[in-house]
Amino acid sequence: MAGSSKRLKQKGKIRSLDEEDDRVSDLPDGILHHVLSFLETKFMVRTSLLSKRWRSLWKDVPALNFGGLSFNSESNSREYVSKALSLRSDSAAVSSVTFEFGETERGEQVGMTDLFGSVMRYAASHGMGELGLGFLQLYCWFSWNRLEFSGLASSITAHRHHESLKTLKLKRCRLDGELGLGFKLLSTLELSDSYFCFRESASGMSHDPFADLPCLNYLKLLRCSSSKFFFKVSGLQLLDLEIQEPGGGQTLDVFAPKLKHFLFQGAVTNLGKLDLPSLDCANIRVRWEVPHWSHQKRVMQRQMDAYIKLLRELHNATSLCLRFDKHQRKWKEDEFPFNSMKLLLEPEASPFTRLKILRVQYPQDPPITPYQVIRYFFEGSPNIEEKFVKFERKIK
Repeated sequence: MAGSSKRLKQKGKIRSLDEEDDRVSDLPDGILHHVLSFLETKFMVRTSLLSKRWRSLWKDVPALNFGGLSFNSESNSREYVSKALSLRSDSAAVSSVTFEFGETERGEQVGMTDLFGSVMRYAASHGMGELGLGFLQLYCWFSWNRLEFSGLASSITAHRHHESLKTLKLKRCRLDGELGLGFKLLSTLELSDSYFCFRESASGMSHDPFADLPCLNYLKLLRCSSSKFFFKVSGLQLLDLEIQEPGGGQTLDVFAPKLKHFLFQGAVTNLGKLDLPSLDCANIRVRWEVPHWSHQKRVMQRQMDAYIKLLRELHNATSLCLRFDKHQRKWKEDEFPFNSMKLLLEPEASPFTRLKILRVQYPQDPPITPYQVIRYFFEGSPNIEEKFVKFERKIK
């Protein structure tokens, strides 16, 4: 009897300690909604079992996240999504939607277009501001499958409230031609591992999928490629542009009269003509190739010519960060890009007229930088009183 009484006291003590330690439940609804917005919707729903305090919290979370792991079975997915939407509060706004399509063991896409349409109808009527779409490979990591965006775009733009959409994030999608149809107010666009397939038209080949996005301010292209060797990126209102690891063998031209920040990562030969009259900050991370075979001199010369051309077109920058990546063997002294280019830069007049900050990063301890290089960057900016130069080893 005494033993059971002691156990009851211990349980009561543990329960009181748990109640004291549960400070998370005391947080305001707004903070808890923000925390829950990072979870997939199916995990949000499960938090309703925690306590009475959590029972209805998920119903007002402004984010809907239907991850690809939820879509292994189409029939189960329909029931799950329909029930989740019907149980949400009618007055709850939807700020963002994430919808990932899955695939079967044979690499076939699960047909969820109709279900996606019902989610879009609900989200558009509740003020959706951000949409993320992707194709999640559950079984075949090496598959070339892409999500056909053109068929889904009509499901987004079919609703009169879709104008609230300001941010679009696409992953592993296939895009046909221009993106502008129905997305006139889009301000942020992020594309990763996606493919542009341009088709013949009466006016010729279309190479610029962003021309009809008049409000676009921020564009990010990560590992994207196209069916054409020449690819144009333009935006009259574009302020920030990131291009990382574009498809091999492609040349990208950039025209952005208001662009302030430009980040590029990849082979310097992927960049074509740049027209950036308002540029302030440029971050260039070049993958520098030092081949071992007989074509080494020709490849190096091609890279150096392309790099000097790139520097000329960045002449309006006030801040410049240059990084050289090399993944093969360790560099020899005469292979450092600036050491290789010093004879080419010496007769060149500096194109930079506003440069204040220069940072140069190498994958190993940087060598002594030739005087010709320093002169090249700063000789054209005599009216700038304070100048900052730093050569450093790249921090991974």
